[in-house]
Amino acid sequence: KRDKEFIDLIIKVVEKNLDNTELEIEDIAREVGMSRSKLYTKIHSLTGQPVGDFVRKIRLKTAAKMIVSENVSITEVMERVGIQSQSYFTKAFKKEFGKTPTQYLHDFVVESEMNKSV
Repeated sequence: KRDKEFIDLIIKVVEKNLDNTELEIEDIAREVGMSRSKLYTKIHSLTGQPVGDFVRKIRLKTAAKMIVSENVSITEVMERVGIQSQSYFTKAFKKEFGKTPTQYLHDFVVESEMNKSV
């Protein structure tokens, strides 16, 4: 239970600073009252991921939600989740979800249309 609360706290800190492209692991550690190395060890032991990968996953999952639920451009989504480079965003998104942001939206729209007609 404490581990879940800890992960939830980290997620809240990242979400609160989502559009901050300068968010550093030290900032997260400071906000939760831990050293950088202790934060890294704890996140890695709970998720099997380095802190940076965990933060990127939070950003990308939020981006995926925005892409399908809000009528905004991919560029705006990128900015709102704190990623500056479109090529990096596309590459990271594709690695996480197996498709580009545009493909992800397209597939969501097609699937939604199919579900409406059934």
